[in-house]
Amino acid sequence: MITVPSASLTLDCYDAEEVDAWIAGASAVNSCGETIEVYAAYDPPLTNCNETVMVTFTAEDACGNTVTASKSFIVNDNLAPQFTCPDDVTLYTAGTATSTSWVAPDLTGSDNCSPADLIVFTGVRSDGKLLNDPWPLGTTTITWTAADECKNLSAPCLQTVTVISGCLNIVAKVYLEGSLINPATSSDYAAPMRTTLNDLQMLPGQAYQDGATIFYTPAGQPYNTAPWNYSGSEGSLFDTGGSVGDAGYPATAVDWVLVSLRDTPGAGYQKICEKAALLLSDGTIVMPESFGCCDIDMTGTYYLVVEHRNHLIVMSHEALPIVNGTLTYDFTTQNSYVLPGSGAVGQKEANGMWFMYGGNGNQTETDNSDTDINADDQSTWENHNGKQGYRPGDYNMNGDTNSNDQIIWERNNGRTSVIRDY
Repeated sequence: MITVPSASLTLDCYDAEEVDAWIAGASAVNSCGETIEVYAAYDPPLTNCNETVMVTFTAEDACGNTVTASKSFIVNDNLAPQFTCPDDVTLYTAGTATSTSWVAPDLTGSDNCSPADLIVFTGVRSDGKLLNDPWPLGTTTITWTAADECKNLSAPCLQTVTVISGCLNIVAKVYLEGSLINPATSSDYAAPMRTTLNDLQMLPGQAYQDGATIFYTPAGQPYNTAPWNYSGSEGSLFDTGGSVGDAGYPATAVDWVLVSLRDTPGAGYQKICEKAALLLSDGTIVMPESFGCCDIDMTGTYYLVVEHRNHLIVMSHEALPIVNGTLTYDFTTQNSYVLPGSGAVGQKEANGMWFMYGGNGNQTETDNSDTDINADDQSTWENHNGKQGYRPGDYNMNGDTNSNDQIIWERNNGRTSVIRDY
């Protein structure tokens, strides 16, 4: 007499040791009450995918009497594979291209039964295109799933592929001493910066009326002359044509600054990009057009440089990385670049604010004029003293060049920056 295992057996994955342990539950005795050894035979399953395997149990006594019985076990893998969703990706186009190429990663995962090389991954793009097709500007989603050899499907995971224009975005802030200082006392500094030149309609392209006379400041950004010789047309966006008016400047506009990048802080640097930008009262630098820096290494690091027509030049204290297509720096919360041991300065500090040194109205007299506040800048003030309008000698930027502007020059006289055109 033979007794098969009483318990049923269902396995997620075929395991010979587990089957052997189950088979060991079979037993047999002969008519004399002697225990007889039981032998089992079966063909292992070819897959783990809902297979029913029949086991034949056989017992034979010493007299050659045999008996057989059978019972099946089931192998049924119903667990999905597991994998780690790939990280989101940010890509950059080359120049002004509207798409870029990218190869989706080869994913790996694990399964309770299937070996890793039999797990099949499927990625479906939200735009319906193939994974090896170009990736357009904006964000495209990939829905990833994994299936094992039994077609058990994992829960979907989402990976985003964001493509950003290769043209760099600049997010930066800087303060000017001339617009922070109280023009009446020449002693108090307060943020936000004053917008006096804008309020008086003296910025380039604006016109103001004094009595019967209209005074028009020629349109255009102010850095198209020496020492900058920058020919950008950004200023053409703001022009009344000689009529009294604000020329379309935002109400918070303070003045123009010149923004550029450098690959190294000292001699032999390369000027990567350059653009005239509006400076707003909270220190924010706003590009009236895109920065136009479209062919740089977006994985590189760069020094950010800001120049103003009557302040000392400043540069970020360190090379800055580009993160998600944007280079970010705040000059107002920290000192700018200073070469140790040089005796030069970076920025001025008052009331917890950092700002560019005022009083550098002459930046062309000598090779060092753009980096020194000296007697040349006093001469510029003297030439403009007693006059109104958009003038480099108006160091406190209130539209009226007078003795209060001289005070700024006197305080900063002798200050030198190492940031210059080598």
